Amino acid sequence: MKPLPLLLGAIVTASAGFLAGRLSTSSPDTSSATTGSPSPTSSSRTARSGIPANDLDAILRDAPTGKPNPALASALKGALGNTLESKRIDRWMKLISVMRAEDAPAIAALLQEQQMAGREFKTETMAFWQTWARLDPTAAWAYAQERPDAGRHGVEALLKSWAFEDSAAASAAFKALGDSPLQDGALAGLAHGLAESNPDAAVAFVTGLDPEMQRAAGIHISGSIIYAMENEGAMTWLDSLPPEAASLQKEAARVILESLSRSDPGSVEKFALDRLDQAWMAKPDEQNFCVASILRNGGSPWEYVIAFSEKTQDPAALDRLATRAALHSPASASTWIAANPDHPAADQIRASAVTGLLNQGDRDAAQAMLSQIKDPALKERMSSMQVPGG
Repeated sequence: MKPLPLLLGAIVTASAGFLAGRLSTSSPDTSSATTGSPSPTSSSRTARSGIPANDLDAILRDAPTGKPNPALASALKGALGNTLESKRIDRWMKLISVMRAEDAPAIAALLQEQQMAGREFKTETMAFWQTWARLDPTAAWAYAQERPDAGRHGVEALLKSWAFEDSAAASAAFKALGDSPLQDGALAGLAHGLAESNPDAAVAFVTGLDPEMQRAAGIHISGSIIYAMENEGAMTWLDSLPPEAASLQKEAARVILESLSRSDPGSVEKFALDRLDQAWMAKPDEQNFCVASILRNGGSPWEYVIAFSEKTQDPAALDRLATRAALHSPASASTWIAANPDHPAADQIRASAVTGLLNQGDRDAAQAMLSQIKDPALKERMSSMQVPGG
């Protein structure tokens, strides 16, 4: 199984927040109004929906018990014909709020039909599957497994909603799924649902997975934690993870670093410096990721590079991280050297800056930086390896 991209967790959670707002909106909609008064049996449902009572009353009045309501399916299909997104989603959400479990298979078929015709309605599909999961998750899950081509577009929403309602049943369903085209989406949905409804259960869930699934689930869980708690809360959550969740900690750190890189300059640098002792920070790939994230955040990586090398007393780590940082930004290396010309690490950073400048094709600047190296042996090595004739 290939892990789903982080972007997937963001899309689903952001859409969920948007839909929650739409569900609470009550705006008139008379696109298919009929005359007459609402019946006593449907008045409470129409009031909740925000659609004029006579509209939904006409749709619900003759709904056959235990069978799909063709009037509802027709109204939903009509809603999909509106190309103005805000109106289409508003109409869809109001109609889907009165869906019954027996209506769901016909609506799933409608969405699949639209998908096959080249019209993909991601928000509407998510809302439908989450609603079905609240009404009858077992039936929704069975339908998705029997028709994976139809179910794969909504199984993430289904498992997420199910996890909110009954996390044990949703987890058991996923474990019984085995190898399936639905596995990636189901894993994402369950991870998001657990993280947003019960973070402790999410941690327990991920620690029981195989390593490949742990990585994918860790990305989804961490994205949802940020969505639910914001960056500050997510950092506190990261620091509280138990030792047995080492894989989750590593993936969570990466997701938080990426999120912080879009925050105020210096946010990533502070995060990294505050966590030099955490287990995930001992991995070279994560150190390299920190350097790149600090630069994306508009900060300088050199305080982190120096602090880490001094903590570990590892010259190889200084060489590797300084080279990585200088390759990303030779200018930041030059700025740091100008401010710290006599620092014990200055020569190593000058050598790394030579490499970074050469990588940019600036041989003159590389030559000038080489001339500043004070250690004769290092200067000779860099001269012969990097700047012939220097």
